[in-house]
Amino acid sequence: MRVLFYILIFVQLISFTFTINSQTYNPIPVIFPTIDEKYNAQSYGFGQITSVSGSYYSQTSLNGNPAMLANRNINRGFFFTGPLLLDNLVLFDANIIFSNHPKNYFAFHSDYIRYHETFNEIYNQLTIKTMYIFSISTQSFTYGRSVNKNLSWGIGINFFRPVTATGILGKDPVLIAENNIFSLDLGIDYNKPFTIFKNQFDCECGLYISNIGSRVDSIIHEDYPKAFLPTKLHFGNLLKYQSQTINKSNLNIMLAYQIEKLLVPSPPQVIYSPGGERIIVNGKDPDVSFVKGVFQSFYDAPDGFNEEISEYVHKFGMELRLTYDNIFQMALRIGGVYESETKGEDSFFTLGIRAGFYGFYFDYAKIPGYSNEYMRFNLGYVTSIPDFKLRFVD
Repeated sequence: MRVLFYILIFVQLISFTFTINSQTYNPIPVIFPTIDEKYNAQSYGFGQITSVSGSYYSQTSLNGNPAMLANRNINRGFFFTGPLLLDNLVLFDANIIFSNHPKNYFAFHSDYIRYHETFNEIYNQLTIKTMYIFSISTQSFTYGRSVNKNLSWGIGINFFRPVTATGILGKDPVLIAENNIFSLDLGIDYNKPFTIFKNQFDCECGLYISNIGSRVDSIIHEDYPKAFLPTKLHFGNLLKYQSQTINKSNLNIMLAYQIEKLLVPSPPQVIYSPGGERIIVNGKDPDVSFVKGVFQSFYDAPDGFNEEISEYVHKFGMELRLTYDNIFQMALRIGGVYESETKGEDSFFTLGIRAGFYGFYFDYAKIPGYSNEYMRFNLGYVTSIPDFKLRFVD
């Protein structure tokens, strides 16, 4: 297991060091990208890192690595994210966590998202002025199990009920596509405490794959009637320092880095013959099965190695957290996300804060410089196992 993590860390360093932008703007198309972006406020302000979270924030497992549900001291409670009520986006996210400690942990996650925008689309040789509307109702069940005091694994089972692409042809509404989707999240988490010069540290590594599922009906690409879900590989590392208790207070400092990659084929470079035949010049045909698409995504970029490296997204996070007598807690978070401009240029900083009393807490996160469409907040309560004392436990 340690050898696997060392290999993945090496891949992280190589991809970050040699990130070189290709000359062609070539984003990877997926259907329902929103289902991979339902970050809670803790991870949202922490550079949107979801593969690792530190010992306290087991709730991140409900929007990220399911293995983080285990190997935590606190795994009973509830929280919700949102609601966001904006012009083009509505989001509500509710979660319940419980367990039969010490090995098995369960959680239930439910959310609702509604999004719309207007654009013109040609579909079946008809020009449709489309009001692109999808509502996604998600029901998820997460299970985590501790293998030992350091290692855990987890699985998330998701059901999405989306309605997408409701168009207007003339004056008549047209339902272009509708899908029911099942997907899986699979992950592992490794946590190891150690001491340097009598100072306590924790090192955590997390690896998971999100939205594992078959292709679904779509109109997002004219040449391919079935689209890929945003299946994504996430790998992260976290280092935490915890100060010794002084006057019933302790300070935690967390630093984290995460790398992500879509496990979806890259669009090839194509030309069309005089007869209309589609010819692939560079890259590979993305009209393949889901399983083949996962493996093909690592070597099919039309611009070769440079473009493959540019497909990786890098995330950074830092948190300072102060706890007093396990009754009061406050935290400040900053983070950053970097994506190549050839794949969307989704690069920004994040900022978050936290305040909590007697196990109840409030998290708020925002991308500075953007509208409040890019904010999150959590309200929740978590407690220790096996009792229900109103205390924060780390």
